[in-house]
Amino acid sequence: MLIVIIAILFIVWVVHDFKKAGAEITNEHSIRQYLDYLVRNKGWTKSSGLIPTYTSPCGKKGCYADWERQIYACHHKKKLTTAEIAAFFEQFQ
Repeated sequence: MLIVIIAILFIVWVVHDFKKAGAEITNEHSIRQYLDYLVRNKGWTKSSGLIPTYTSPCGKKGCYADWERQIYACHHKKKLTTAEIAAFFEQFQ
């Protein structure tokens, strides 16, 4: 009986980790796409190099990881919608 309970807990834990990883991959793809959209259409700039820096028209700058941390700090959740990502970046226009 104890082995069954441990097995169930392990399965639940693994499924939770896979969901979390899936949300992070989805967020990364969406955030990177939106940053590229801002560079192409909204006057943002992107430096070249190993770790590109994105600079908003108001002068705020940071690499992808900086922007991602700020978005997570703002929303306090794991999976973000495109509208939430867009709303976050609108404040820097």
